[in-house]
Parts: sequence; C-alpha cells; structure tokens
Amino acid sequence: MAERLRQNIWLLVIPVLLMATALAAQRLADYPFDNDERYSVRLAGGVEDGPYSLAEVWSAVTEQYPDQAYGLPLVNSIWGQIFGWSEFSLRLVPLFAGILAIAWTYRAGSDWFAPLAGWIATILLSVSMLFVIYLHVIRPYTLVALFTMMATWGYWRMTLSNRNPGKNRIGTLSFLLGCIGIIYSNYYAIMLLVVLVFWHLLFMPKNRQWWGPVFLLGLAGLSFIPEVGGFLAGINETQTRPGHTDPVAMIRAAEILPGLVLIFSNSVLDLPSIRYGFAPNVVGLAILAVLVAYGFWRYRQRAWIQQIQYPLFITVSLLLLMLLMNEILLIFRDDRFRYLIAMWPLLSILIGWGIWRTRARWRWVAGSVTGVFILYSLWANLATELRYDFYPLQIRNPLLDYMRVVEKNSWQQDLLLIEEQLHRLTLPKVESFPAHYENVLVFSNSLRTQAEFENALKDELRIWTLAGQTDGAEHRAMISALPAELSLCKRFIQRSNLSLELYTWSPVHCPNEAAPVMRFGDAVMLDNSAVTVVSGDALQVDLLLRSEEVTGMTAYSVALHVFDVSSGEKVAQGDQGLWLGRYNPVRSEIDISALAAGEYEVKIGLYNWQTLAHLSGMDLSLGQTADFLTLSQFRVE
Repeated sequence: MAERLRQNIWLLVIPVLLMATALAAQRLADYPFDNDERYSVRLAGGVEDGPYSLAEVWSAVTEQYPDQAYGLPLVNSIWGQIFGWSEFSLRLVPLFAGILAIAWTYRAGSDWFAPLAGWIATILLSVSMLFVIYLHVIRPYTLVALFTMMATWGYWRMTLSNRNPGKNRIGTLSFLLGCIGIIYSNYYAIMLLVVLVFWHLLFMPKNRQWWGPVFLLGLAGLSFIPEVGGFLAGINETQTRPGHTDPVAMIRAAEILPGLVLIFSNSVLDLPSIRYGFAPNVVGLAILAVLVAYGFWRYRQRAWIQQIQYPLFITVSLLLLMLLMNEILLIFRDDRFRYLIAMWPLLSILIGWGIWRTRARWRWVAGSVTGVFILYSLWANLATELRYDFYPLQIRNPLLDYMRVVEKNSWQQDLLLIEEQLHRLTLPKVESFPAHYENVLVFSNSLRTQAEFENALKDELRIWTLAGQTDGAEHRAMISALPAELSLCKRFIQRSNLSLELYTWSPVHCPNEAAPVMRFGDAVMLDNSAVTVVSGDALQVDLLLRSEEVTGMTAYSVALHVFDVSSGEKVAQGDQGLWLGRYNPVRSEIDISALAAGEYEVKIGLYNWQTLAHLSGMDLSLGQTADFLTLSQFRVE
C-alpha cells in the first residue's frame, strides 16, 4: 500500500492545486483594480482608450512605464480582447500562471529528489501568503515563478537527467521558453539566467553536448534585443524617480535576508535586522559567497550533495546576485520583496527535500512541525489580515468600493468633488480612481469662497461628491456649498463612514430605467429623456445620447417635432447639434406659447446636418422603426 502511494503521489498534487485555486478564487472579483493593476491593464488599452494592438502595447510600455517588461501587457491585451476586461477575467491570467508554477514545482522536486519531496514543496508554495496574493493580482510575479521553474527544470533535463540529449525535446523547449519568458516578465529576474550561465561554465564538462544550452541561451539573449531600449529607459527612470532614490526608504542586504525569512515563513520567524552601508554589505556578501563555495567544495564527495548541488547552487547564487545588484542599484524597499518571488519555488523544493531526508526517528517531528505550519498558514490566509502586511497596495481601502461604483456609472466628463481631509489622508493619488478621472476638485471652505466654489461647478453636468459619513460635519459642509439648482440623483453607498452621491442639474442625467430606449442607425443610443412644460410657454426637452463612435457624434443633429394628436399636424419644432464625446446630454427649449389647448406629442429623429440624411430609428421597447419616433406626450391647458 505504501509503495503504491509513493508511485501515485502525483494524484495528491491535485487537491493542492485545488486548494491554491480556492484561496485565490475568492478574491478574483472581490475588489476593483488597484493602482499597480490599473497600470498593467492600462498598458493593454483596457482602461479607457479601447484595446490596443500589440504594436500599440509595445509603444505604451516604452513611453509610459519603461521600467516594466513587455510580456504581461502583451498577454493582457490578447486575453482581454478574447475574454473581456473585468477584474475576474484579467486576474485569471496570474492565477493560471501560478497554478502551472505549482505543478512545475512538483515536477522539478519529484525529478530532482523524490515525489514526496516535490509534493511537500507544492504545499509550502501553495500556502505562502505572498504567493497566494499574487495569484489574484494582475502583475507578472506568478509568471516569473512559472518561467523560473521551466528554465531550471528544462536545463536540468537537458544536461543532468542522464537522458539522450537528442531525444530530450521537452527539456529543450521548456528551457528555451522559460528563459525567454523570464526576460519578458521581469527585468530583475533575468539574473536567474546569469546564474545558469555560471553553473554551465563552472560545472558542466566541455563536450559536444555543452553547446546545446549555450545555443539556447544565445537565442534567449537575441529575444532581449527588442527590449533593450525600454530596459535602459526603465533603469534611468527608477534611478531618477524620487520614490526610488530616497536612501532612507531603500533597504540593504542585511535587512533583506531577515525579511526574506519573515515573509517566506508567513511571519513565523522574525529575525533581527541591522542596516549597513554599501561597503559592509558587499564585504558581508563576499564572505557569505566564500563560505558557500567552501561548503560546496568540502561536501562535494558526499552522496547527498551530488543530488542537491544543482538546485542549491542556483538558489543560493541567485539570492547572492540579487542582493549584490540591490547594493549597486538600490531597488528594494520594505514593500518590494515580491522581486524575490523567483526563489519561492526553489526554496520550497529545498525545504521539501530537507523534510523528506529527515532521519527516521526525527521524521515524525519534522512532519508534525510541517503540518502545524501548513494549518497555521491556511488560517492566516483565510481568517487574518497578515497578507496585507506583504502586499504594498491598499486592496482593503474602503475607497476601492467607491472606485467600482464610480467607474461603472460615471461619464468621462464627470467631476469628482472630494472632501479635503479625505483626499489628503486616503487619496494621495488621482490614479487611485479610474484612469480617466482627471476632473477632480478638492472641497475646502478655507480655500474658496462660496462664489468661487459655485463658479467652479457651473459648467459641470454631473458632480460626484465623496465625503465623510452622511449627515456628518464634512458631508453637511460640502452639500450646503453646492449650488441650490443641483439635485441629488442617487446615493450609491453608505458604509465605511463614507458617502458617495451623484448630483445633477437635470434629472435626465440620472439613470432612468423607465425612459424609452431608442437606437438611431447602428451607433447612437438614446438612454434617457425628460419632457417638461415650463410655465405653459416653453417645452423643455432633456436628452441623453450615447455612442461608442466618439468622433462621429459631431456629424449629427437632433430634430424634435411637436405634433397635434387630433390633427396629426406638426405645430412646433426644435433642433440641437451634437458634440464630441461618448455621452451627449442635450437640452432643447421649444416655444409652445401659441399652441391651443389639447393633446400633443413630441417625436425625435437624428440626421446628418451636412447631407440632411436621416438615421433610421428603432424604439427598442416597442420594436417600432421609423425616421421619427414618439418620445413623449403632453397636454396644454
């Protein structure tokens, strides 16, 4: 029975994959895009400008965020155009990559050591809070973990697995794709390829097969050439951006090592850390490298070191090289331990090997400790907020609930009016709201007089207010300062001691499910309308027209005709041109002072003012089609 279990232990990997998926799946649509995710989606054209072509994605990365590799935006662009741009859809990309990374971790651990060691490694990786976080964050870090395992396992299969090199196509393909994937996922992780080069030069015999990995690494290097320009610009940007050059915020090797232990252990092991400057850190790293090299030399003849030397060399050398590069470039801060995520599968495999090799009399102790740690990690993932300590972005910030509402219901030209204290404390960046939200006004009684405030709002059709709790002092002050003509359209959320409200000058600018919905041509929709008799002398018609063809709207005008119901005669009319924008709020006033008492109806049509050609209209609720559709009826007394 025990033998059969050892042979079929790969079946136990399936529950581990399901567990990791369950830990991440609950959060796939649980919060709106945060700042970094929005950058990733924006580069793919999925936020405001429509999906980009692959060439446009490439240009966007180069021009906007050159410190980012090109791979994830390209993948997001393709994925979003096929499966949609929702949070749930796009977060499936890092989830799929992470699940594949876990499966590849088992394959590597099983091949390098034993199936049980690989299985233990998959569990340790699957309950790591940092890894679980990035299973549902649209960033490249699970891709980094996946490509790390593809490259290291593929190289091993090509050179160290005692297989016929001529028949090892799977290893060759895995190694090549893994190397290229790393290059296009994260620039910092490219150091893994440098470590593989070191291993190949130092430990592999210079025979005929030696040239195979060299050729593949050369191909991967050639694939980096298109990224070189963006890579150099990214280095320049990270070295000149204020947040990247503050020596107080940057951490060094003597702080990174304890931090790595803390985060990989899910906050169980908290070692003391000391801050050193460049010279002490480099000397310390040099001493550590010498000790590691001596250890390799001293134990080289032992059987177990022969088995572990490849993954141990790759893991330790990668860590040392990353620490050294940080001393030179100053990249790390307390919130950037995610840059080490390439090591997460490798560390898991080494720990899994250590537990698997425990002597028989201590095996139950190692197993018990591991079991307790796994249970603790599951509890920490599900029932605590420890994960937020490892995640730099505020995905639990209550403002993100409001982001989702605003993004779903806003127009591009809407104004966001936010209370000063709230803006200063919790919304330091406009980017925290939807990317098109550049129209932001901070409310402060001390900065503007009532007249100045009303003058700033007079040309805004729709105004969102975000303030403290409803009827709180901040909320009352903001609302009392609004022009009296504004009316509350809707209050969307009342929780987290915040209130979000939409105020408009006209009710037509509010969502109205009862209004007739009409389509003109193939592109223009009438979403809302209101017909009001003003003082018996004028008919006020408010319309809300929408079109995805933003620039095409300027070619059309709205024709409004008033008909006498009893005679069918046209007795009045109005005309209003449209302008640039996805949403066109239209107000037209028609003189009806000469109309006799009776029943009248208003009909609407759209025409091209240059050619005078009418767009065919359809009332979607009634199924009627005509050049002019009935909008409303009214009575003159």
